[in-house]
Amino acid sequence: QTWTIPASVVTYLGSNNTVAHLYQLANNALGRVYIPSGNNPSLTDINNAVDIINNAFDGCRQLVSISNTSGSRLASESASPGLTGSVTVFPNPFRDQVAVRIDSEKTGQLEIALYSITGERVALVQQGEITTAGMNEFRFDSIGIPSGIYLCKVILGNEMSIQRVVLSRE
Repeated sequence: QTWTIPASVVTYLGSNNTVAHLYQLANNALGRVYIPSGNNPSLTDINNAVDIINNAFDGCRQLVSISNTSGSRLASESASPGLTGSVTVFPNPFRDQVAVRIDSEKTGQLEIALYSITGERVALVQQGEITTAGMNEFRFDSIGIPSGIYLCKVILGNEMSIQRVVLSRE
C-alpha cells in the first residue's frame, strides 16, 4: 500500500524530518502552541499526516520505501499479525482516565504501557498474568501526564497491539 503525506507538512518539517517531528507538530497543534498561517500546514493537513503514519504502520507493517518525487509517499507491507482478539482503548481522546479492554481467547503474561511519541515509557498501566480468557478491562488515571499523543502498547504472551491515544486536558 502507498500513502501520500500532505506536501505542506513535509515542507514545513524540512528535509531531515522524522515521525517524532510530525508528532511534536501535532502535539503543538493540539496544545494550540502551533497556529496555522500562510502556507504552513493546516490542522487538517497535520491530522491527515499523523493518520497516514498510523495507518501505514498498523498491524506491524514494515517500511518498504519513501519517495519525494511526487509528494512524500510511504510504502509499507504487512509483517506479523498483532494481538489475536481485540484491544479497545476508550474514551479516545481522554481527559483523566482511560480504559483498555482486551477481548482475547489467549491467557498469559500481560503488560500494558503508555509511551510518548519519542518512545519513552510514560506509565506502566498493568503488568501481570491474565488467567481468564475473554473480556478483561483495565483502567488508568493520567494524573501528572501532560496533554499529547501517546501510544498504548499491549503485550499478551508473544503478541502485541499498539493503539494511538490522545490525552487532552482542555
